[in-house]
Amino acid sequence: MLKKHWISFILVILVIFFIWDNSLQNDISSDSLSLMITQQVSPILYKLGITGDIWSLNRIVRKMAHVFEFAILGGCLYVALHQFNREYAGLKVIAIGFFIAFFDECLQLTSIGRNASIRDVAIDTAGVIIGVAIVQVILSIYRCIRHK
Repeated sequence: MLKKHWISFILVILVIFFIWDNSLQNDISSDSLSLMITQQVSPILYKLGITGDIWSLNRIVRKMAHVFEFAILGGCLYVALHQFNREYAGLKVIAIGFFIAFFDECLQLTSIGRNASIRDVAIDTAGVIIGVAIVQVILSIYRCIRHK
């Protein structure tokens, strides 16, 4: 059972490294990757009614990537902490997620052509909250099914 607990913490560490690795990319590398993804998903965005030039869509994709990667972090971190201490686990995860997001923005200051943004810290923290909420819903459904 203890091995299972460590796996969740290793997963959290890998997600954090992934996030921070993205922040350490220079502006050209970061823009190239996000533009490539934007070009791939733009037909889907258009069908959803989200329109604009490629640069506007790229900005949306970049912000959604922040939400997505931090939602994964929030979910994984919640699972990891919830195994050991359930009391206020969600609030602890949100606080930890906020500090990881803040440090992430500070890391971007060390990358050529990148800058830091309080707005991105808020977007990242919102992603953490979404990840925690999703895992809490999944755990609640699991508990209901298990008790029936």
